[in-house]
Amino acid sequence: MGRLFKPTIVRYLDADGRRCRKGAPGARKKRSKSKTWRGEYTDADGNRKSVGLCSNKEAARHLLHELEVKAARGRAGLADPFEEHHQRLLSEHLVDFVETLRDAGRSEDYLQPVESRVRKIIDGCKFRLVFDISASRVQAFLAGLKRDGMGQRTVNHYLAAIKQFTQWLVEDRRTDDNRLAHLKGGNAKLDIRRERRELTDDEIGQLLETAQNCKRPGFCLNGRQRFMLYTTALGTGLRAKELASLTPAHFELDAQPPTVRIDAADEKARRGDVIPIPIDLGALLKPWLATMLQDAPLWPGKWAKNKRAGKFMQSDLKRAGIPYVDVDGRYADFHALRHTYLSRLGRSGASPKAMQRLARHTTVELTLGRYTHANLLDLASAVDGMPPVPVATDRTEAQQVPLTATGAESTQSGDQNMVAGLVADFGDNHCDSVSSIETRPAPENTDNHHRSPPNDSPQLPAVAGSCGSLRHDDKESGSGWESNPPGDFSDATLGLKPRAVTRSAYTPGKTATRTG
Repeated sequence: MGRLFKPTIVRYLDADGRRCRKGAPGARKKRSKSKTWRGEYTDADGNRKSVGLCSNKEAARHLLHELEVKAARGRAGLADPFEEHHQRLLSEHLVDFVETLRDAGRSEDYLQPVESRVRKIIDGCKFRLVFDISASRVQAFLAGLKRDGMGQRTVNHYLAAIKQFTQWLVEDRRTDDNRLAHLKGGNAKLDIRRERRELTDDEIGQLLETAQNCKRPGFCLNGRQRFMLYTTALGTGLRAKELASLTPAHFELDAQPPTVRIDAADEKARRGDVIPIPIDLGALLKPWLATMLQDAPLWPGKWAKNKRAGKFMQSDLKRAGIPYVDVDGRYADFHALRHTYLSRLGRSGASPKAMQRLARHTTVELTLGRYTHANLLDLASAVDGMPPVPVATDRTEAQQVPLTATGAESTQSGDQNMVAGLVADFGDNHCDSVSSIETRPAPENTDNHHRSPPNDSPQLPAVAGSCGSLRHDDKESGSGWESNPPGDFSDATLGLKPRAVTRSAYTPGKTATRTG
């Protein structure tokens, strides 16, 4: 049973009423009750404990009761397994989180921004304990970052970092609930701050020529090294840090096909890979690599770590007369070489799956959506490759005339498409099937078994829309195919000769039959 009490405090005062040490000249003892209530109870291990509570008696009694209930649950084996972690500061949990990532092999370049973002959110939202984490406060903080000018993609990185931290708290059994699991990032496509572009063939040639002829070294790399760096980036699509890790030993130029190896420790995804390189690039690199030590970096220095690749490329672009930022606000920085590689790869006819594999992306949507660029000529070429649109210019004869796009070649009459025919039940006025039929005109033949339909036969106009009824223009007159149905027709659907119009013969209450 718990006990609530105020302990007696003994103080020693001097003659002036000020506190002093026991045994001081003139010291006198004074007893008084503490202002804070204390509680005494038996914990889950059966030990008697005394704890300070608060100055309000009713509140102190409530706190003591909670301690007793907690001790009783512990004795019954129902203790909260997260209690210890819930009492620790979030800043302490963050230190453990970063150490866990470091032990998992994450690089410092990955750890530093993640820790910085999580700490900024914790401090900005004034979170101290696990129970303080609130989704609404995190959303409000991120909205404030965006109002202050931060891009949506960067805001999403902040959200991903704090969600990774709270998910780790659950997985490491430090709490039982991820309070931020339901939060979603914003659409970064609506707030693009740095859009990269593809370099044209002329720009590539000017850039390489400028770098190769440059006699002044810059950013630890001379002109010849930068020429080889740009060429390798354009031929492999490797990132700056991946290129900085390469040595001659990473290349197999005599293999079929020639390849380059990326170590797992140097790749962004930490998987490592071997990718093929163009034969002409292998022939260009082979004599240059032969002059270097096998374990010597091809492009030494800290240019990649310090993110200086864009700086010396911007300098080379300026000397070549190529705009670093075009009229549409798109950048031609070093990573634009990777965009150029994938765009040229797609233009060569490579499949989306092959492009994703060579780019080493997790999804093909990332490869096609962000890294490939189609110019107006690419789009025009795709449009010109479409089949012509069939257009009926004379509804009486329903002749099919192809609508040819401007600049496209006229198509032969034998390759003309025709409008799909409708097979309908006239009585019930519903569509049974829709199919596209290719026919050629029936040959002139006097044989009664293979004769063409009469020229004066009325036509059945196709009803626009979905599954409309078929109407006979001369149903009341009794003339036409209804009263004089055609005879036996041979199959006219083979070959790609000039295609005839689909006609429909029907009998009321029966399914219409298609003939050509």
